[in-house]
Amino acid sequence: MLTTDKMKIITSSQNIKEIDATKFKEVYINGVLKHYTFNQKIPYLLNLKVNLEKEELVIEWTSKILRDKYFDFITKDTVKECLNNINATNIINIDIDSVIRDSVVVKCDITFDILTDWDVKEYITFLQASIKNSKKWRDKRYRNGNLVIENVVGNQKYHKRVSIYGKEKEMNLKSNLPFLNTLSNPSLIKGLAKRRVRFELNLNTIYSIKKELQINDTSLVTVLNSTATPLERLVNEIFDVNTDYNITEKNEYINLLILKDNDFDIDKVRKRLQRFYSPLTKMSNVIRPIQLTKKKHENTKCEIQNITFRFNT
Repeated sequence: MLTTDKMKIITSSQNIKEIDATKFKEVYINGVLKHYTFNQKIPYLLNLKVNLEKEELVIEWTSKILRDKYFDFITKDTVKECLNNINATNIINIDIDSVIRDSVVVKCDITFDILTDWDVKEYITFLQASIKNSKKWRDKRYRNGNLVIENVVGNQKYHKRVSIYGKEKEMNLKSNLPFLNTLSNPSLIKGLAKRRVRFELNLNTIYSIKKELQINDTSLVTVLNSTATPLERLVNEIFDVNTDYNITEKNEYINLLILKDNDFDIDKVRKRLQRFYSPLTKMSNVIRPIQLTKKKHENTKCEIQNITFRFNT
């Protein structure tokens, strides 16, 4: 099931039942009232725009609107609850069924979370070092630890941007305290954020939404019912499952070359190395560091492969 963290939709302003005009900013152009806007970042993102000229209502929100169900994401199963919670703000009252039926999606962040046994900072460092092609993918690590990967393209129409970051660190930011204070059980959400690595694919154009979700239109219903797995495809495209990132010492690298030359078969390694040592040499001592290198390499390979596996489940 498609999961998103942020959604921006456009629907008819006829779907507005009631509006508290005192909460909105009036925007005039050449002395003519053109639209009303409401913008909120705390305790959660909520942007509303009523375009009088086009008779449109623009709604943008994140899954934080779900409060205690934050980690349920915006999906076909939760979208109605999201819109109900927007109505509950008393800023605006919309016809929810009509909005779901009539809206088109103009932006969305496809989202997937992975739980890892690794230290999250080290995990993201591992991912950064596993990028296959630095000429095709440009990566940037920010001071807060977030990793952003973008494809190198001349035409922004084909631009792809993936963000990867630790949810626990983000949830503990001071800026998230107002959100946590709205919850009935903030410790539950903070607990669920532990060891959680978030992957986000930002789809900011109609073209990218259609292409990545493999759909012919961007109606809200069509988008949320998409069975495409764009993040899985990108993970396979960006990262190298045979990465040797965790091999950090010269001797480990030599051991890895020996292993690769012998198909990672320890018995084959032992037989080929015996000819370089005297009969009195205890071969178990020779083989032990090679076995450790093999285990370290397999653990690293397993972790990156688990990403793809978890995207499939």
